[in-house]
This record gives sequence, C-alpha cells and structure tokens, in this order.
Amino acid sequence: MLLESGTGLAFLRSAHLYLMKALQPVHSVNERQLASITLQKKEGSCSQRAAVLEAIARAAGIPTRVHAFGVKGSFWYLRFRFTRPFIPKCILLLWPQFYIDGNGLDFDELHASIDQLATNTTDGFTDTGESLFEAVAATPVDFLGKTCGLA
Repeated sequence: MLLESGTGLAFLRSAHLYLMKALQPVHSVNERQLASITLQKKEGSCSQRAAVLEAIARAAGIPTRVHAFGVKGSFWYLRFRFTRPFIPKCILLLWPQFYIDGNGLDFDELHASIDQLATNTTDGFTDTGESLFEAVAATPVDFLGKTCGLA
C-alpha cells in the first residue's frame, strides 16, 4: 500500500491513536519481540508498540529509521520502584523517525512540533503516569534536546 503525497502524516497519526487504544501498555525487556506478536498479544512495552507503528508505516510505503541513545537508568526509578536494584545504569532507548514528504519526522513530533507541545504545557514527560508511547500525543518528550534554548 503506497500513500499519496501529503497523506503520510495523517495516516501515521491515525495509526498511532488506534494503537494507543488497541495495545495495552506492559513492562517488558523483550525488545526483540516481533511486531506481529505484539499485535497478537494486544499489549506491549513502549518500544514494542513503537515497532508496530514502524511496521505499519513501512507497510504503507513510509520509510523509517531509528535513533538509539542511552537514558540513565535512574530515569525509570519512579515507574519501577521495587525493582530499582535490577535497572541498568544506562538503558538503550530506540526512537523512531518517519520519512514523510521528503522530511524526517521524529516520533516525539508526530502530533505537533516539539515547540508547540512545549508551549501548550508547563510539564514535560516525567515517566510517572502515561507511557512514552501515549505521551507523544500531547506531551513534550524531548530526549533529543530540541527545546534547549526555547524561551
């Protein structure tokens, strides 16, 4: 399925919103799980659900790539209070990017630019409530430092 020019972003937004409802968030360290298994289980970690969105994008003819970067393990302490001793000091985080109409679009800007999201709220992502997969719809999740220097 190839999308017409200009429809890729709307398609990805709709797919993301659908997956937020269809796939329940769970904690998992099996980051090699196939997207088809995540769909079959109807649940997945943030990374597993993002991989499903990437698979859907590729099936629709939207090229993707992934940024990989390290996040301090302590960032996850609030969510995993009882398992802190088992959290590594640094965790590899995979962050999708979609190539739409000649431009790379990071996962954190799927629904609005990071500047718009930062302007519309006083809080960024804190990992105390919703997961990363849900948060990108309305919360600035700025792992790449895009908001540095904004007034």
